Amino acid sequence: MKQMNRQRKWCSMMMFSLAFILMVMQGAPVKASQKNEFEVKEGFEVSFSIASSWEGAFIGEVIITNNTNEVFHNWALEFEMPHEIIRIWNGQISKYEGDEYVVRNDLSNQDIAPHESVAFGFAAKADGDITLPSDATLLGTEVDVDTADYQIEFDVNADWGDGFTGEIRITNVSDTVIEDWKLDFDFDRKITTLWVSVLLEQDGDHYTIFNHGYNANIQPGQTVVIGFSGEKGNVTLDPMNYHLTQIVHDYIPANGGVVQPEETEAPEATQVPEETEAPEATQVPEVTEEPKATTGPDSWCPGILDPEEY
Repeated sequence: MKQMNRQRKWCSMMMFSLAFILMVMQGAPVKASQKNEFEVKEGFEVSFSIASSWEGAFIGEVIITNNTNEVFHNWALEFEMPHEIIRIWNGQISKYEGDEYVVRNDLSNQDIAPHESVAFGFAAKADGDITLPSDATLLGTEVDVDTADYQIEFDVNADWGDGFTGEIRITNVSDTVIEDWKLDFDFDRKITTLWVSVLLEQDGDHYTIFNHGYNANIQPGQTVVIGFSGEKGNVTLDPMNYHLTQIVHDYIPANGGVVQPEETEAPEATQVPEETEAPEATQVPEVTEEPKATTGPDSWCPGILDPEEY
């Protein structure tokens, strides 16, 4: 009797193990080694790689590396890929036409610092072989902001003769975002401290200031306030010769919009069940007579015809 119970228990565990192995082989995502690395701009490199894949879909990872000594502002990457991206993270799709994509930063990773990298990932459909991009273009160009698209005002908040505090207000009066702004102006006072902005350069009375990252983009109707203190009070002249620039991409979507991937689900990999204890075989009532040994497949495992098939 004990021998029969052990046999049934072993049989149950064997069937559970076979089912577990089949589910892993058929459905679990598998690691892939495909990776393309190339230069996208002098001093900049990009890599496309497959993080995992399964039937009908894959996960891709893209890394952009800045090998220069200068910050690259407001990046976007243009490339061709014959797979439809259905989800994306740490980036935004601003163009999708045919196989052509432009993926831009998601604001939290807008700039690439010297000798640093940024990354974004995506899930895409894939019927058959996966083809990763082998070429791309890094976009981002400084251009003038049309003077009709913004207004600038200046006020002195306090003036005590030997020094003063003041502020410059930049208001976006257009219907598109001003991205990664920079402001040049002339002022006949010495600015000693700035807040919510960075002093890039001073040459005599000429100043160049840059956004502080978190306020890099000025939305339509929004105002950015740049505060500062300076020496030599009795301010009678406002700053002059304002020149506002921004960093844009060669491709600017209508209304500065972002293309949202189609809301479709990626093919799900079959879920692998958690390991659990095989259920105990039901206790067989004792019999008065010793059971006769049986022959044939059932003596190996009920329900399995031929052990050699497994």
